[in-house]
Amino acid sequence: AEAIRIAACPDHRDWEGRMLKDIAAAEGISLEDAVRGATTGPRGKETICIQFTIAEDDIVTNLRHPLVMVGSDGIPNLNGSPHPRLFGTFPRILARYVREQRVLSLEDAVHRMTQMSCDRFGIANRGLIAEGYIADLVLFDPATVEDLATYDDPKLEPAGISKVIVSGRVAFDAGTHTGTGAGRMLRFRQAG
Repeated sequence: AEAIRIAACPDHRDWEGRMLKDIAAAEGISLEDAVRGATTGPRGKETICIQFTIAEDDIVTNLRHPLVMVGSDGIPNLNGSPHPRLFGTFPRILARYVREQRVLSLEDAVHRMTQMSCDRFGIANRGLIAEGYIADLVLFDPATVEDLATYDDPKLEPAGISKVIVSGRVAFDAGTHTGTGAGRMLRFRQAG
């Protein structure tokens, strides 16, 4: 419980973005009581936590394996203080593990984010730039793309991305969200 941060807690909004151990200390309660307080109230089932359990070395080791894809399990919920990966997963891979540490080549990283994932999950007509495929594109500068989101400010948008096209429609252009709403959930083995 000492390595848990509260991302969203509808019953205790003032706990959001804080470490569970700090909440317990400030409230003068045990860690167990803090967990109960976050999870057993009327909206306790909506509590979202961030657990700090993976070492950086393990991430690098995993990325070096040829079958590892790049993705995120970030919950697309902007309430509270979400995990920074919601805004930063892909830019972090491109900045840290491609440009800075050279764990992956740019081409390999993009492949793992796109075609490899679509092939693995059976999502047809996506993941490649090819005739007959749905256009999902991110235009970025490899020299400047970077995740800026932090645990203290998790909703910061990344740097170095100039345009995002979703299902053939511009969703983000020169720092402005267009509000097209072209995105949708894609299910396993479903045509794009």
